[in-house]
Amino acid sequence: MATITEAEFREWFPAERPPPPPGSFEFGLVLAGAASAGAYTAGVLDFLFEALDRWHAAKRAETAAGITGEARRVPHHSVRLQALTGASAGGINGAIAAVALRDDFPPIWPLGKRGVDPGGIRLPEIDGEGDASRNPFYAAWVEQIDIEKLLGTGDLDGPLRALLDCTILARIVTGILGYHGPPLADRAIRGWLPDPLPLTLTVTNLRGVPYQVLFRAETPLAHQMSLHRDRMCFAVAGLGPDKGGSLPPDFHPLMAGSPLNWDRLGNAALATGAFPVALRARRLKRPGGDYDYRHPLSLGLGEAFDPDALLDRPAWGAGGPPEAFDFIAVDGGVMDNEPFEIARRSLAGVEGRNPREGNRANRAVVMIDPVTGPGQTGPMADDSLTSVAPALLGALLNQTRFTSRDRMLIGAEDVYSRFLIAPSRGTVEGAEAIASGGLGAFLGFFSAHYRRHDYMLGRRNCQRFLQASFTLPADNPLFDGAFWSASAKETYRDRSGAGDPSHLQIIPCVGACAVPEPAPAWPAGRFRYGDGLHALLSTRTDRLVALARDSALGRDEGLWNALRRTVARGYLWPGMVALRGTLKKTARAHVEAAVRALDERRF
Repeated sequence: MATITEAEFREWFPAERPPPPPGSFEFGLVLAGAASAGAYTAGVLDFLFEALDRWHAAKRAETAAGITGEARRVPHHSVRLQALTGASAGGINGAIAAVALRDDFPPIWPLGKRGVDPGGIRLPEIDGEGDASRNPFYAAWVEQIDIEKLLGTGDLDGPLRALLDCTILARIVTGILGYHGPPLADRAIRGWLPDPLPLTLTVTNLRGVPYQVLFRAETPLAHQMSLHRDRMCFAVAGLGPDKGGSLPPDFHPLMAGSPLNWDRLGNAALATGAFPVALRARRLKRPGGDYDYRHPLSLGLGEAFDPDALLDRPAWGAGGPPEAFDFIAVDGGVMDNEPFEIARRSLAGVEGRNPREGNRANRAVVMIDPVTGPGQTGPMADDSLTSVAPALLGALLNQTRFTSRDRMLIGAEDVYSRFLIAPSRGTVEGAEAIASGGLGAFLGFFSAHYRRHDYMLGRRNCQRFLQASFTLPADNPLFDGAFWSASAKETYRDRSGAGDPSHLQIIPCVGACAVPEPAPAWPAGRFRYGDGLHALLSTRTDRLVALARDSALGRDEGLWNALRRTVARGYLWPGMVALRGTLKKTARAHVEAAVRALDERRF
């Protein structure tokens, strides 16, 4: 069992974190699960990181030129990303960020983006996507993943593990971990990053972590429980120019030039994105002692330090935590699809609260959710088994994602400590505004045109979010005259017409990031379900059904067992043929219906 000092406990788990320094704002990013709509989240991050880099470069340039006071044209306050959390596709994007932010990488500018920024600087003519393959977000989400690769059969030589071939996913993750962009000319432009950056990917732990509740009783028995909502934590080192505080031991260090823990990050990325049944579950391995730091209580000033009482450790038994804890993991979105609370506690502390008033706000959680929208309620009158069974599954899923603290955040609208970036295209919002939203957000895998649209829409929505939504009232201390000149306040106030013109941008869109991102063309008519794709689907379906049949019949040796399997196959053959035909027709009908709905949508 790990030992911990009082000083370490207070640093890692403060009851309430002190406010950021004057002229500083901190935020945490929550990347929600989204399947193929992860392309939208990738586009948002592409623009967000570009905006932060360009702003910090502009500040550096003014400082180097000796420009001070009212002569400054850009704001000089500070913004820092203090926590990055993600689930499912969002977790994969978090892993990409951990790698990409070590180096420079080109943003993906849309076709035709050109003009003059508010500072009067002429932008170069841009007639394409530039070095798209050198942008790891675009390469992974738009160029590399595709339904044809997911319908391969290279994974079917062994046991049946998933409906789709996940070989391509492992290749993509390997490519992400091996990514190296050009070195940053000036590491200081990443002053918006801490060192280390906490990265948390949620996973669903099918083994479970044991806990118990003790009672006074005549027997030594206790109430046994198993926790399956899990997470993999990493400390990404070397990103920002300034050293920050340390993180608990369950945050495994990731350092450029060191192979330590990068494979663990890759496996965690595959696990958090392992959509149940459709994608392959993953085996993860970690020190059992990681779980000692999961549920700390707060330690007030003057209170006695008792780690056994403050750390809600698992019920490992007399031997303590295992040196290595192995488990099978699936999609983190099953249990925690929007890890908001993890990011919030990273900012505020165990019992802390981020100020919510506009004139006091100094921290915020920003969530990117591509498939947010009105929820579907369960049955009100239909008590048939065909209605109750799927409704029960949905209820279990929704309940695992709901916490009492979520309920405390519901209701108040005028809150400046949480923000949301979600798809918006004209008057259409949520999953209907993206091309990947159909088929349970799997439609994007069928066409690079769909994924590219969502990526570019993510960039456009992020720009509009920074200019009109991620703002604070002008009387917030962040906008004090020591950091903002009068001309900067005029340039970087909300001019969108959709927000409040008395508000100022927390992250100002400087230079090229101030030039409007055009709305991408809606990809209607860009995909058709053809014979080639159907042949791939048919081949994989046939192999899946055969593999499932052979698995059910067993592989026991001996003449009698071989004869039994032969007879059983003969009896099962007509049913297998009918099942394969039904599966193929149903799959094709659902895909064609989703494509038709997309083609009929108008903006």
